[in-house]
Amino acid sequence: MERAYAAGIDIIDIPLGVFDPDIARERALNREALLISLSNALTVFPRWSVVSTLDAGEEPASSTRAGIDHLLAAGILPLVELAAPPAGRPASEIGNLFEQLAGSWRSRKATIKPLQPLIDVTTPLAPLKSKGVLKGLFDKVYEQKLLAASDLRRSLRVRQIEQSFESAGL
Repeated sequence: MERAYAAGIDIIDIPLGVFDPDIARERALNREALLISLSNALTVFPRWSVVSTLDAGEEPASSTRAGIDHLLAAGILPLVELAAPPAGRPASEIGNLFEQLAGSWRSRKATIKPLQPLIDVTTPLAPLKSKGVLKGLFDKVYEQKLLAASDLRRSLRVRQIEQSFESAGL
């Protein structure tokens, strides 16, 4: 994790797939190892930079909701992906799941803007319509700010590691 962060990775996604331990066991997924990896990533990456993707329709909606709440409580940004047509699940149930996801992001004040392009592609959530020319201009300024901040963090990460090695005589 530390090497990935030092290399400049700003956001990491460790997909859980399913949150329900029984379903994970049936599919031979090592859920506990994934949760440990997520916890370890939290010690290295900044707040809301650790992401975990859950698959909508792969488990009961109540389990996915519990997974969303658990991840948010831990400081992990949950994403819900509609990977395949959910067999036997009513569209309203899946819709309610995505509404709950968006509401949970708002209530926890999760920062999702850096992930907006990914969210637009992997979820059925519709982006808000642009409110005019100024909104577009502000979005471009924000994107440039993110790029500059990312470059600065990357430079500081590598420089601090190099200085640490030099001071240790390595």
